Amino acid sequence: GVGLYAQSLDLAAEPWDVRFESCLPREKQCHDKLATSPRSIRMLLPENLHSRVPWFYGEVVFSRQFIYDSAMAARVPDLLILGSIGSTDETRLNGILLGKEGHHTQNSVVSAWNKVRAYDLPRGALRQGINTIQIKVTVLDHKAGIHAGPLKLTDENSDRYSLLSLRIWREYIFVGIPL
Repeated sequence: GVGLYAQSLDLAAEPWDVRFESCLPREKQCHDKLATSPRSIRMLLPENLHSRVPWFYGEVVFSRQFIYDSAMAARVPDLLILGSIGSTDETRLNGILLGKEGHHTQNSVVSAWNKVRAYDLPRGALRQGINTIQIKVTVLDHKAGIHAGPLKLTDENSDRYSLLSLRIWREYIFVGIPL
């Protein structure tokens, strides 16, 4: 289980399960490697998935369980911060969709590799005891998987300003708006 750190639960403290679902249709090397490689690995996050599997472009699911004990929390977490994910994500807590960024279809791609993921938790999504987080990611480019933190459950009042500065840095300054 994960312990509490101040007002938040650190989701980077233990390894995540990583399951490779499918390769993008035109990624021959990915299809060839996936046919002969393990379909799942475990890894600590954040880390660029390509540091472990540089050939993978497609759908992958990151998941892990953690324990929430309301008796140890001064405030109930109401915000999930996942740092940056490449390229698109669909994030669930205990099967409840929290949010998604980016878009990928056969005819349209909107990568969101620099978008800071911060999803509000609906009432009842976080349970006393064991919880499961699942993040389905479509890897489209070199910024693969959950490549930058923080990864934590927190309350918005505690992390409002740090989240704002993280968004300004990652989404505006780091991207480098051309002059």
